[in-house]
Amino acid sequence: MPRITKVPRFTRTVISTAALLPLLIGAQSFSHATAASPAPSFYTPVTPTRICDTRPGNPSGLAGGAAQCNGHTLVANQAMPVQVTGLAGIPSSATAVALNVTALDASESGYLSVYPAASSPPDTSTLIFHPGAPSVNFTEVGLANGALDLYANAAVDVILDVEGYFSASGAGFTPITPTRICDTRPGNPSGLAGGAAQCNGSPIAPFSSRQVQVAGLAGVPSSATAIVANVTTAGDRGPGFLTVYTSGSPPMASDINWLFRNEWGFVRTGS
Repeated sequence: MPRITKVPRFTRTVISTAALLPLLIGAQSFSHATAASPAPSFYTPVTPTRICDTRPGNPSGLAGGAAQCNGHTLVANQAMPVQVTGLAGIPSSATAVALNVTALDASESGYLSVYPAASSPPDTSTLIFHPGAPSVNFTEVGLANGALDLYANAAVDVILDVEGYFSASGAGFTPITPTRICDTRPGNPSGLAGGAAQCNGSPIAPFSSRQVQVAGLAGVPSSATAIVANVTTAGDRGPGFLTVYTSGSPPMASDINWLFRNEWGFVRTGS
C-alpha cells in the first residue's frame, strides 16, 4: 500500500503504531533551508494535521474549519470542494499542498481524484478503492483560491491529512543514494551496522512510539530540515495504522493503514 507523509524538523523522527509490527525505513533524500525565490516551487513541512473527514459522527473529533467535511460522504460523480489555506498553518500564499489521502467505507470499487478546485476532474486518479479495506496514497496537488476538489465515481468517505505546502520560499531538495537506516525485524535481516542498526530486533508495540535518528546517517547532514523516506511495515499482527512525525504527542493523522498480515506500505516522510 503506497503512503507518503511529511513533518517539520527531523534530527529524530518518531514512529507511533496501533499494532505490533516490524518496520523498515530507507532514506532517499533530504531538504535544506534555502533563500526565498520568486518561483513558487519550495516546500515547507507542517505537523501532520487532519483537515477533512467525511465520515458521519465526526470520528476524528474535528472542529472549526477542519470540520468542513464532517458527515459529507462523497456522492458518486459529484465534486466536493475542500478549503486548505488558513488551516494547519497553510498560508494564503501556498500554491500547492502535500496530502495523505485515505478512502474508506466505499459502496463499491472505484477511483478518487484530488485536483485544484473549480476545474474539471482530470483523467487520472489519485487512488483506487474497494469495499472492505481502506485505500491510501500521498499526493501533491495544486490549489485554486486556496482550495482543492474531491471527485469519485462511487460513494466513498475520504480523509485528508496535510503534510506541507509549496510556495515561493521554503526548503531545497538534495537526493542521496537510497540507504536503509532502520529495520526492527529480529535477526538483522538487512545486515545493518553502526547507527543504522538502531532499530534491530525491536518491533514497535501497539500504541507506543520510538525515536529514529536520521541526521548523521546515509549522508544526511545535521543542517537538514526534512527527509524523503520509504517506510515499510511487514509481519503485522492485526489491523492498525502507523504515524511518522517529529516529536511530542502523535498527531491526528496516519501514514500507513492496514487490515491484513503482511500488507505493505511505503511512506515518504519529511520531519
